[in-house]
Formats: sequence, C-alpha cells, structure tokens
Amino acid sequence: MTALDPLLGREFAARVSGHDLTALLGAAPRDAGTPSLVDALAQGREELLRPLVERLGEELAGRASGPYHAVRCQDAPPPAGSPLFTVSGDQAVCDAWNLPRAPEPVTLASTAPAAPVHVLPAAFPGDACARRAAAAFVADLRPAGPCPGARPVELHVTAAPYAIAHTPWLAAPFGLFALACLIQLVTAALKGRALPAYGGLAGVAFAGLTGQSVYELAKEPGGALTVGVPAITEWYASLAVVSTALTVAALLHNRRWPQTTAAAISGVFLVWWFTWFL
Repeated sequence: MTALDPLLGREFAARVSGHDLTALLGAAPRDAGTPSLVDALAQGREELLRPLVERLGEELAGRASGPYHAVRCQDAPPPAGSPLFTVSGDQAVCDAWNLPRAPEPVTLASTAPAAPVHVLPAAFPGDACARRAAAAFVADLRPAGPCPGARPVELHVTAAPYAIAHTPWLAAPFGLFALACLIQLVTAALKGRALPAYGGLAGVAFAGLTGQSVYELAKEPGGALTVGVPAITEWYASLAVVSTALTVAALLHNRRWPQTTAAAISGVFLVWWFTWFL
C-alpha cells in the first residue's frame, strides 16, 4: 500500500503484515468507526490501511523519543519476543539502554498521593468534551462531568473522505454539482419552468443533507470519517439521481447551452459519486 512518510513528507510503498495490522489496530483510538473498520479490513478493503499507517506514523514521529523511552523502559518495559513493531522497537531501545527498573511507576499519584487525579477519555485530544474537562481540571483541580463515549454509527465504508481531507480539490465534483443545481433552481424558478426547478431542488436537497450528515459525523470523537460516511448518504444519493433525471428531461425541451451544461455536470457527478466516492 502507499502511505505518506511523516518525516520526509513524500509517499512510499509500505508492506503491512498480519502482525503489523494487529499493532495498527491496537494503537488506533476506539471510536464510532471502529466496528465498521474491522469488518471492512476482514473483507479485504486494503485502502483503509492508509489512515491507520499515517496516523500511527505521525504519532511515533511526534514523540520525544528520549523522555518517552526513559519512562517506558523503567516503568513498564515491553514484553520480550513480541512480533508487534510498536512493541519490538521499544524493546530494542530498552535492551540497548539497559536501564534499571523503577521501584515504583512515576505517576502523579505516587509523587503526590494527596493530589486529585482525573482520567481523560482515550479520544483526547480529538474530543471537544475531553478538552473542556482538561481545561477545567487545570484551572481549579475540579474534575468535570463524564464525557460520553463514542456512539456506534452505521457507516458506508469508503476511503474517499480521508483522501479529500488531504487533497480537497478531489471534492470539486460535489461542489460543482451543488452549485449547478442551485443556479438551475433559481433561474428555472424565476422563469416559471417547473421541470428544471424541481431538478435543481432535488440536487440542492441532496447536497445539503449529505453535507449535514458528514458534518455531524465529523463532530464525533475519534476518526470515524477516515473509515467512511454515514450509511444514510447512500439513500440521499437517490435525490441526486432524481435531480439528474429531471435535468436531462428538461434538456429534451430546452437544448440551449445552460441546460446542456447542467445535464453534463450532473452526469459526471453521478459517475464520480458511484464509482469513486462510494
């Protein structure tokens, strides 16, 4: 598979074994998209490996290796003989450093037993609730209320949102379709032409509902959007099909270039949506 090197900033070919996949899943945050991710990987959807590889690569590259291994090797040495690269790398460093075990893990509770301790959810810092809880705790050492866990979400598995997040212009067909439908709705309504007006309305409704569902998923803690989009978007696509059908039907009565352009944009969008995005 192809992934982005977090240090060099360029793509490289990565080979992921079964042990590597176990390590990637073990290090991945548990969020609303985890069940769908595991099912999709079991079905051979290898395109979903890239978000896992790049997310873990960024985490490892951003880690201060010296302080991390100084604590790791003394407080919780990795188990010997592990085939997982996330463990074997730590083990190699710990074996080379040969640091003595700490008599007691260095934690806030051990150094200041009377100090309050607040455990943040695993999704921190990507979870807004966890960030608010951390800010409140630092401000007055008062634990905030519990943060709700990630709600299971039924997803349509696709790697397109992750690709768009890194290369926004890939979403150009969606934006162009939404704009064309809006223009068609306004111009046809002003001219009293029902067929293209309803075609534009269906397209605008599809774009609005799809955008709202994706936005709501993006607010969930974790990275569910790296796995796919809400399954309801598959049903919303029927509005795009209706919009295209009405636009083409309107073209039979009006073969001028604006209607021809709208029909062409709609057709290209459907091809993009069903063959690449979904």
